[in-house]
Amino acid sequence: MIKVVSALRSLILTNTQIRDVIKDRIYPNLIPMSDGGDNVNYPCIVLTRTGMTVEDSKDRGMPCSNQEAQVEVVILSSDYDEAVDIADKLYKTVMRYQGTQNNLFINDIRYEGSFEAYTESAYRQVLNFKIRGL
Repeated sequence: MIKVVSALRSLILTNTQIRDVIKDRIYPNLIPMSDGGDNVNYPCIVLTRTGMTVEDSKDRGMPCSNQEAQVEVVILSSDYDEAVDIADKLYKTVMRYQGTQNNLFINDIRYEGSFEAYTESAYRQVLNFKIRGL
């Protein structure tokens, strides 16, 4: 589950409506400034793994590890409606997903809550997800 951010990035990019707007501007932890200056290319998404737990157990004598990661997804845009639209599409893309992305098996993605804000010349939609995998 350490690779959960890169797996989630790949999953988000499977939605062509998001990819057409965001391009490849999905970043881990922070937003790079364009041209080395103070400008940010909007819209963009920032993914941050905010926690991770591992539960070891034995099933019929075979060791197994259930892993769970919490991920914060921040959508930033200079336009409020655009940020909300991307958040809605992203939610529908990842919610209850089960499958493999970047060689990481994802058993389930659950929505944990959200909030919105306006900071540093950008509207922010912040969504929190719990991702379970093996």
